[in-house]
Amino acid sequence: MAASRQFVDSFGFSWQAVEIVRDMASIEGPLSDNWLYFLSRGTTRRARSYPSEWATLNWTDLEDLCTRAEVVGTDAGSRPVRAFSERLRAVSG
Repeated sequence: MAASRQFVDSFGFSWQAVEIVRDMASIEGPLSDNWLYFLSRGTTRRARSYPSEWATLNWTDLEDLCTRAEVVGTDAGSRPVRAFSERLRAVSG
């Protein structure tokens, strides 16, 4: 079963973080193909490089990881996606 965690970002959007681990065999030995997916209404993001303790990160660090993840699907069309730090400056600035 895939590891999973829900969180709410600083804008009130609910996200589901899901770790997908796929073990594969290779000539050199077993390989793992791990991805961390972030799912929210109309948006899917994924990160290949993420900390192993991602499920215990505080919400701010988890949100930052989510905003740095690659956008792989969105219903928002071609609107640019801003990083958490940029959104934070816009809200507080």
